[in-house]
Amino acid sequence: MKTKFFTVSALTCILLSSCNNDVEEKQIAIPDEEQTIVAQSGGILSFDNEAAFWEAVEKVRNNETSVALLTRSTSEDDFLSLYREFDQAMEEADNFYQRDGGYEEFKQKFPNLYYPQYNDDYSAYLPVSDEAIAKLVNPEGKVIINGEERDMRDVFSYEKLQELGLAIPDETETVSLRALPINNVIDPTIPYYRALTEVKKDITSKRKMWVTVRGIERNAPNNLPFTKIKEARIDVCFRKKGALGWYNGKLYGYPMIVDLNKTRYTLDRKYEYSPMKFTVMMEFTARLNDFPSHSPLDLYVRFESDQKDHDFTAVYPANLKQILQLNNGDGFWEGLSGLLKKAVVTYGFKYGSQYITDYWNDL
Repeated sequence: MKTKFFTVSALTCILLSSCNNDVEEKQIAIPDEEQTIVAQSGGILSFDNEAAFWEAVEKVRNNETSVALLTRSTSEDDFLSLYREFDQAMEEADNFYQRDGGYEEFKQKFPNLYYPQYNDDYSAYLPVSDEAIAKLVNPEGKVIINGEERDMRDVFSYEKLQELGLAIPDETETVSLRALPINNVIDPTIPYYRALTEVKKDITSKRKMWVTVRGIERNAPNNLPFTKIKEARIDVCFRKKGALGWYNGKLYGYPMIVDLNKTRYTLDRKYEYSPMKFTVMMEFTARLNDFPSHSPLDLYVRFESDQKDHDFTAVYPANLKQILQLNNGDGFWEGLSGLLKKAVVTYGFKYGSQYITDYWNDL
């Protein structure tokens, strides 16, 4: 078996674009050969039937265009989604959470988000567990399917956030600077970093951080012999310290991958809220047994903000084989939407075609 397993640059750069925070407008264009325009009724998107809705959800989830959702505006009033309210809230969070009284003002400005206020977690959360669905519902979580108004909100407890892997973990460790990486694959030009695990760590007095790893099975493009592909994803989660407690907001992330051969792959910069999602590898499920058990790969991310004293470089030393063997998916809604769309939706995930072609030719 060749070492193509570690050729991750082109594939990862393409896949990371799926985590962008582009927002949608009034008319939604689903990028089929015959482009479908989704109508709007009283500020709520209206779908003809169940199949049309779940097809739109999957196309949004898989980012089958260059943005999360193609839009067209046919009036002066753009469609406002719940996701757009959440994204704007994360954009403005620092302006509110960092001062006394700001938290209450924040809740008034963004009233449709979920505020569990659990222990010292004062974060705002999406009340819909699937970001793809949140982009298709209005701020109250409503969508019209076959003439019936549906409320798609499903997050009403902190236990639900814990189930989804979005809540702050209970256990905490204090992290220290280290000069050598665990996997020993880093370029020595980066001498210091803060190593992350799946346990929450106090990075600085103003930052907490932890990692969630996910193995996600995807449908392969129809023209490939294997029908399933496994995605290894590292979700880097963080919180900022505010006047009252910890909250979610945006940071700049500058990611880089270093593989077993000490090859460095610089990825696109992100400006996102937690979690920042990094797809670091995709592999045919039929090839997983042949994947080397010792498959180290380090994900480094430089985190920056206006609070320069709290900038730092974090690293997660991963074992790709272990992540690829997971089957925990994106979360709750991934499995549910898969059941609902069965036999009525056909779609293909857009992979790094050049990577897949090169890999396939070298086998």
